[in-house]
Amino acid sequence: MARKSIVEIRNSDVRLKTRSSQYGKRSGTGGSSVGSKRTSLMQTRNRKRQKRLFEYNIPTTSSPPIRKRNQNGSIMDLNDDPILIDEETSDDNYKENVGGDDDLQVLDKEPLPLEIEGIHIDLSDDCVSLPVEEEVQEEIDGLMENTNVESNNEEIIRCPICNHDLSNFELYEKEAHCETCLEKLNNNENEICIERDLAEASTTISNAEEQIEHNITAMRSTKVIHLKTTTKRLHPEMIKQKSSPKPKKPLPRIKILTFNSGYRVVVDGFNFAADEEISKYFLSHFHSDHYIGLKKSWEQGTVYCSEITSRLLQYKFKFPEEKINVLINEERSWITETISVTAFDANHCPGAQVYLFQEYNSKADLKKPIKQIIHTGDFRSNDKIIEEFSNEHPIDAIYLDTTYLSHTNDFPLQREIVEKTSNYVKNYFKKKDEVNAKHSNFSVIPVPTKKLVLVGAYAIGKEKLAINITAELGCQCYVYNQELRSHYMDCGDQSINSSINVHLVPLGVLKSEETILKYLKEVVKVKWLDVMVVGIVPTGWTYGNMWESRNLMLSKLEKELVSKTAWENKNKDLLPENWFIKQVNANKKFQIFKVPYSEHSSFSELIRFATSGKFKWEEIFATVNLENIERTRDMVEWFDVWKTINNKKFEEDNN
Repeated sequence: MARKSIVEIRNSDVRLKTRSSQYGKRSGTGGSSVGSKRTSLMQTRNRKRQKRLFEYNIPTTSSPPIRKRNQNGSIMDLNDDPILIDEETSDDNYKENVGGDDDLQVLDKEPLPLEIEGIHIDLSDDCVSLPVEEEVQEEIDGLMENTNVESNNEEIIRCPICNHDLSNFELYEKEAHCETCLEKLNNNENEICIERDLAEASTTISNAEEQIEHNITAMRSTKVIHLKTTTKRLHPEMIKQKSSPKPKKPLPRIKILTFNSGYRVVVDGFNFAADEEISKYFLSHFHSDHYIGLKKSWEQGTVYCSEITSRLLQYKFKFPEEKINVLINEERSWITETISVTAFDANHCPGAQVYLFQEYNSKADLKKPIKQIIHTGDFRSNDKIIEEFSNEHPIDAIYLDTTYLSHTNDFPLQREIVEKTSNYVKNYFKKKDEVNAKHSNFSVIPVPTKKLVLVGAYAIGKEKLAINITAELGCQCYVYNQELRSHYMDCGDQSINSSINVHLVPLGVLKSEETILKYLKEVVKVKWLDVMVVGIVPTGWTYGNMWESRNLMLSKLEKELVSKTAWENKNKDLLPENWFIKQVNANKKFQIFKVPYSEHSSFSELIRFATSGKFKWEEIFATVNLENIERTRDMVEWFDVWKTINNKKFEEDNN
């Protein structure tokens, strides 16, 4: 007889095992015995419970070994081949082959219906649905409904006004239909729709708020439970390790000033590990790259700074006043019995200072210092600062602001830029008024009724340019961040309703037309067509090629020639005449001008500071642009050239 695989077996070939012989048989007279009653009861129980797979006698091939579990729970290996069913084998032959086992019963041609926990199963069915819990079934049905709804919504395109189905319309037909619906709407219908939408929106918002509150409550309770369980599991030492802050880096040498007595102070170094031997810290000015690390809980020593910087520290960080020692410009302050410091205006931002440290053998002998150190912080050198440092005694070390130490980063004098920018803005508005007066009768666009000058600035700094433009135009200056700036400048009348105003704004406002439009809408509260806007972006990088400055190095001879030329061009007008005119763009909504105004020393000003001959110095240390080794070496070569020129001048002037 041919062997069959399990996939070739029909439902009618499967025999269900019964245990009727164990409980009794019907009597020949047709009566029911006790055993037969027990049999019917057990059969009812068996029909109600779900049958297991091993209870069905499903023939298979002889390839895998067959294992059978007896009533005692032990496992028996059946080495004999299983009984295979042939399609032509009759029920009688099958019964003879199996040896007339009472546990096997030949099924009729009609499949036996079963009931599994209240579910009717027909073995002839190709698919049998198993029982599922009601909650799971409801969730599945809900997902199926949502899926059907979403799929239907993606397919159907409806008119937003009349809700008509536009799925089969062409694009132009859809647009035409919507436009027609819009024209048909009258004012009453609009009001009804608006009220309906507002009611729906308020209902949706209230429901959303309730849902959010419910979620937050659930999240909080879950978080509390989670924290309780996690805290129990964590070891106390592990918790301490996680809460410990990251160790700070040690103080770099460039931040420390060392005197002959071994005493040390720190300038602009607050974000480093504490040194037990250092308790005096100097803050040159209130810019973030210099005060970084300072906060209310900072306890490494005393901070020395200007009056303006002190007020800003207390305002922004709630820094304790008792930890601050104010330095007054041009007045000597003693930090130890033998070391003094004198501060001068750095010509940088408000409150910025440069320092002259002097060490003596004793206070009684002030004729000749044993060591002198200059720290410039960030400064814009000029003749006044050079005169302040005039000294017959040599300067042992200068810590120099080298932001623009490159021959390509040169720009005009600060006073020249301030004057020319103020004059140009005034003349620009004057010419615009003349043109508008001539074409007012023929112009389609309305003439602007308001003039506005936006001067970009840092949080602190660049105020000089805005103040001078304000004085030239004879108007008021509106300060955007007046709460902070009021600690060091008189903001005056902050009215913005006058016909002409100067606004001191963050540089980000002048980034693009979109940012300016946002400022006009939210702060000035005017339409851009009603105002004539001129923007001023002051930065020293607009006058030089930063990429070239970082890559082009000069030889020592070329450095000497350039250094001599810096003195020859001291009073030369470096700003081209067409500097502003070439930036005018009639196609732009707003005219933005980049101005080479900086509050750092230009390259020529650094040369004139270091080669003035007013004081003799031994060594210069760069405080900026120290990341690149080649750039650092190039700066050291410049210092060597300057030292030779300066010492020669100093000797000539003192002989």
